[in-house]
Amino acid sequence: MNEPPDEMQRKIQEEVQQFSEHLSRKYGGVLSVITQTPEPAAPPPAAPDGGRGFTFNKKPREVYDYLNRHVIGQEEAKRTLARAVCYHYKRVSARPNEAVKVKKKNVCFIGPAGVGKTHLVETVARLLDVPFVKADMTEFTSAGYVGRDVNSVVHELVLAADGDLDKASKGIIYLDEVDKIAKKGGHGPDVGGEGVQQALLKLVEGKEVDAYNQQQQAIIMIGQKVRQLQAGEPDGEPQMEKVSTRNVLFIVSGAFDGLEDIVEKRKRDRDGGQVGFGAKPVTKEEKRDRYLDDVRTEDLIEFGLISQFIGRIPVLTRLRKLTVGDLRRILTEPENSLIDQYTREFKSYGIDVTFDEDALAAIAARAYDKEMGARALESVCEEVLSDFMYELPSTLITAAPIDRAAVDDPKKALKTLLGNPEKYADPDRLRTLHEQTERPIKVKFAANGVEVRFTDGARKELRRRAAAYNTDLSSLASAYDLVVSKLASDGGNKIVVTEKTVKACLGA
Repeated sequence: MNEPPDEMQRKIQEEVQQFSEHLSRKYGGVLSVITQTPEPAAPPPAAPDGGRGFTFNKKPREVYDYLNRHVIGQEEAKRTLARAVCYHYKRVSARPNEAVKVKKKNVCFIGPAGVGKTHLVETVARLLDVPFVKADMTEFTSAGYVGRDVNSVVHELVLAADGDLDKASKGIIYLDEVDKIAKKGGHGPDVGGEGVQQALLKLVEGKEVDAYNQQQQAIIMIGQKVRQLQAGEPDGEPQMEKVSTRNVLFIVSGAFDGLEDIVEKRKRDRDGGQVGFGAKPVTKEEKRDRYLDDVRTEDLIEFGLISQFIGRIPVLTRLRKLTVGDLRRILTEPENSLIDQYTREFKSYGIDVTFDEDALAAIAARAYDKEMGARALESVCEEVLSDFMYELPSTLITAAPIDRAAVDDPKKALKTLLGNPEKYADPDRLRTLHEQTERPIKVKFAANGVEVRFTDGARKELRRRAAAYNTDLSSLASAYDLVVSKLASDGGNKIVVTEKTVKACLGA
């Protein structure tokens, strides 16, 4: 016999309350159950492991050519990454029953900040249409200690895939500053170094991980429990979704400061102490150029990465410090370049901004001096263009040429620009603006028997001032009225407004 609806609802509420108390004990009281909220959509089921249904047909040259359109320089890294991702995703698309099992080609980037490591990974992920997440390794600690758990990057990958577990299982996880988790000497547990490397071993190689963090799991469990009760199904343990990292491509990176010394020592020991003997002193950058092309796995182990960890990342490639010439090319050559973006922003207000070659070279040189790599380019562009971007949309200026002088002294260049409306403002807009302003002034004073005439010099001076006024006529009309009213106060039935009288009334 079916129970009355009210009785069924009462039992459901009791069950939910008991379940909520259980979750509160388990998760520290950070969760509460609200049964009136809509049911969350069930996450899409994960595809069977092994990549069935996934095809990949891109070739290394094709991937390299795409990277070449978006990334300047770093030829070795672009070729290496193109080869690695192609063979990785060919492996993912292979039939699961193939006799030869190919290992993952996880990648390690070696290079300083600002050389394009993140941009490379983002670009290749966009081409392949796979989810991508980046994590800073300094945030992680061993399980059981305060800090992020390494599995959290998988939860972020699921979010990046919009909950599609199959897509997440074929994504890219980029772990930056991996050199900061090199193992350290001394006593006690190394929770932020070797401990993190140990925690990453199975994740990098491939393991089943909960698709959601504890809070997300609790919400899903509540939904499952409520649905069971409402459907009259027998109680059962809620099933948690898993995602496999077996087909996730891991890319790690770091500056690895001091690695060149380890390589130098290895080569000196190999060659009987002759490497560099008697040579003139070299800079740190020259030393890195000399030795980092010859980095081997054993050098990274000597640096502090444990053999089990770096052994799971077989592809090593080096990114070089960007030169001034590289930075100059980055400004304009890639698709959707920085200069293209600024040009588009100015154009949205009807302003054509242009950069001559001397200006671009000056921007690149100043960015290089900041020693921040490509990141400094946008910072320098903001320093140069911020006043132009703020002031010009409220003026009649329609052309903004940026030259070396503008890079060196933006405020002075902006003042010069605003002071030459005949050259940089739209002449038709200026003419219309003045006709619309002059006519009412003349009519107003003619009604009182006063004739008003403007000389060409007066019009030019008022146009110069108008360039700094909004295209709303109120500011310019006020200037006209002020000038004529001051002159009319002297009496007479004829007023001639000259450049001199405009400056006398409004200030030079």
